Amino acid sequence: MKSIKSIPRKGHLFTILLVSCTLILLTGVFLYSRNPVKHDILATNESVPTPVFTVPEGIYDQPFKLEMQAPGGYTIYYTTDGSIPTVHSYRYKRSITVDPRKNLNKDILYIPTSLIWRPPFDRQNHCTTVRARCFKNGEGYGKVRNIIYSAPNISLHQGFQVVHLLLEADSLFSNDKGIYVMGEKYYSKKKRIIIDQFENREGERKYKMYPANYLQRGRKWTRSAEFILMDLSGKTLFEQSIKLCIHGNFTRTRPLKSLRVMADSIRGDAKLHYPFFDDLPYNTFKRILLRNSGNDVMFTMFKDAMLQQTVKELNLDSQGYTPAVVYINGNYWGIHNIREKLDENYLAVKYGSALDEIEIIEYGVGMNRLSQLGIYFGNEQSLTSFKELINYILENSMADEEVYQKVCAQMDIKNFIDYMIVETFYANTDWASNNIKAYRIGQQSKTMIEKNIDAGKWKWLLFDLDFCMPDGPSINMFDRLRYDESAKWFLMNESDEHFITPMFFRLLDNSQFKEKFLMRYEYVVRNYLTVQNILQQIEDFEERYQVEMERHIARWRYPKTMQEWRDEVEEMKTFARKRPEIVLKQIKSLNQKDAYRLPKPYRQTVFLRKKHPPACILKNPSIYRHVPLPTCHSGTTNRNPFFSILPKRGFEKPSGARLYEQVYLPRQIRRVQVPTLLLHHIHSRTYPHLK
Repeated sequence: MKSIKSIPRKGHLFTILLVSCTLILLTGVFLYSRNPVKHDILATNESVPTPVFTVPEGIYDQPFKLEMQAPGGYTIYYTTDGSIPTVHSYRYKRSITVDPRKNLNKDILYIPTSLIWRPPFDRQNHCTTVRARCFKNGEGYGKVRNIIYSAPNISLHQGFQVVHLLLEADSLFSNDKGIYVMGEKYYSKKKRIIIDQFENREGERKYKMYPANYLQRGRKWTRSAEFILMDLSGKTLFEQSIKLCIHGNFTRTRPLKSLRVMADSIRGDAKLHYPFFDDLPYNTFKRILLRNSGNDVMFTMFKDAMLQQTVKELNLDSQGYTPAVVYINGNYWGIHNIREKLDENYLAVKYGSALDEIEIIEYGVGMNRLSQLGIYFGNEQSLTSFKELINYILENSMADEEVYQKVCAQMDIKNFIDYMIVETFYANTDWASNNIKAYRIGQQSKTMIEKNIDAGKWKWLLFDLDFCMPDGPSINMFDRLRYDESAKWFLMNESDEHFITPMFFRLLDNSQFKEKFLMRYEYVVRNYLTVQNILQQIEDFEERYQVEMERHIARWRYPKTMQEWRDEVEEMKTFARKRPEIVLKQIKSLNQKDAYRLPKPYRQTVFLRKKHPPACILKNPSIYRHVPLPTCHSGTTNRNPFFSILPKRGFEKPSGARLYEQVYLPRQIRRVQVPTLLLHHIHSRTYPHLK
């Protein structure tokens, strides 16, 4: 047998090692090219270029070819659905066809956003959005370039700013994390938190409010977006990365919701630098609102803005206003009002003050229907100081001039008088037991010195006037305030701190305050709140909004028709024509001695079984509770509605309890049935805390 010559051991090992290293290197290069290093999609590398579009933004009525250009070695990724481009998005290879007449993202138009949501009808306005960015493995993503191509109908939004919001659709509309929809928690129906019965102009409705996504709050329910403001020629005026969340309280349950826009300091500037409001001397904002007109969202869409504009020259802090239409990912989203957010940043910018000098106290009804006095901005000392002032007013005689002067040293009386005039003249029925904010600034700034504004005095903020003018021009707000106080222990929880009404009537005991109040009231009505001035404001707003309302109604189906909208506007005009004369007669009654002394309650009590009690008295978990009844008033049942207590068959009265068959009450309550405790009232828009 012939022997086989063997290869030397050293040469054999070297060859194997060389081949193995070559294979490993080639495999690594291949895998690296197929699976690039992961990069944060929100992070941008300033050295990575921005893509160039060959067609500029603007209005186009025909399809066109769009090319995107970038330096060699960079790959362009793009989206047309509003989301941020990533390596998983479309990769640009050749020119794409853009047709602004086609809606690429219309699916979101048909996602329910409320229990009373209705699908849009007719063809909706839309735009084409393209978002693109360059990418290179190892360097990461460049800045996102956003461009919007508008159809010719964009020019129809005369008198309105055009706001585009670009963001991941799931962040608004997905069941698990969408902040604009009812979501997974609602559809699972695992936790039923409240059954809310209320009455509106269409009749009684029943709201079943589960813990829907749009009711959630906090950073977890804040979303990233791109904010673009455009003119009617389709040109960008302002663009910035923002944070977005749902704004408001009960109006979150409406199909169209208010949005809070906040500067995103991580992805851009810490503030919004743009003159959103023509009549303001400053153009820097930490937050602004895209407001749905609050509780007026189903009616005129401009009531609060119009009423604030009418009194902006008084001694009050009011919100800036600009009307706008909003597009979300290119889809028409209807009328929104751009408003200032009344918070510590608003005061800091307006008065040039440091944030640590500002204290804000708020009092309002939350989704749990309990009115609460608490800290909006500041610390416990702020709340303690405010309560001490209120208690001092309530516990001391304001007829004593020395006592009254101590109050004047702590509260801006001129501001308070104008505040009470506006709230009572407009007949704001969502106030006194709700929507109250007071603030003070500790140190006088240069701006405050120029405007002759004292530091260290509590002042009152005017906001949320959506429930004004509810029941015609004859409503007597002084009667309503008095009766609300007399019924407060029934309507509210024992721990409730209902203070604005007794505080006002206590101050009326001082002759100096009463004289100032009455003289100022008459002056304001004859010079600012005249029939001519208010009608002029209403007509100006009507002329501007009627151009857009048909498209808005087609999108949201509220109001139902243009005629219904015109009827709502006409009600405001009727109020404006008659209110000044009526209210001047009403304030004369304040001169009558003891005309508005607060009534004392009965000493008897009645037990109400709390099987399904209203949310406003849910705090005590006990089955029965004492409810003192207000003073009875003589008169017919037509003039003085009453308790009609109708126990169910088999209902056993607790030992020592006394049940009344009929008890006369002030006008706001009609009937209470025991034990189911159904509250019926004359006007829910007048008494929202009974909803």
